[in-house]
Amino acid sequence: VGKRIANEIISVYEEITELQDEAIFKHKVIRLDLPLRKATEEEYNHAVRELEYYVDKNKEKEVFNFEDNARMHVHAGTIKRYRDQQTMEMVPIEVHVVRLGNISIVTNPFELFLDYGNRMKARSYSEQTFVVQLCCGSMGYLPTEKAEKAGHYSAYISSGWVGHEGGDLLVRKTVSEINDMWG
Repeated sequence: VGKRIANEIISVYEEITELQDEAIFKHKVIRLDLPLRKATEEEYNHAVRELEYYVDKNKEKEVFNFEDNARMHVHAGTIKRYRDQQTMEMVPIEVHVVRLGNISIVTNPFELFLDYGNRMKARSYSEQTFVVQLCCGSMGYLPTEKAEKAGHYSAYISSGWVGHEGGDLLVRKTVSEINDMWG
């Protein structure tokens, strides 16, 4: 197996027509404030009612199991978000943008819905763009507007700190920083 891998590497090396003695390397760290995804008062009140109902209905149980916890997590997360947003407007994140030769590597602290990474790659001036997620922290899922409206565990308010407005801003800022490295 090792011989096959070595032969493949040598074969590709021999096919390369242009070698670079020095690759371009640039690295930039960006601190970006994205808008907090907010819960409406209606969502908050619904979550309070649902959580109270579920706890009352199951008050005979000594311990909540995994399924119980999963059901309550969504509502508890909505309640917490509503309370957090009373004192918090923006979510600070750290993004790294790296240029290595003809490629770019970008990081973010989210588990992105596919649309965001595809938009970054499509608009980037680099030959290939690698999007590395869940770096410099974990801010949960970053859903699209369509996903937020459809409702899914990865698009619940409790599943991530930032919504689609922040996702759009992340794409614009990341692409701008990548493309600045290409002049």
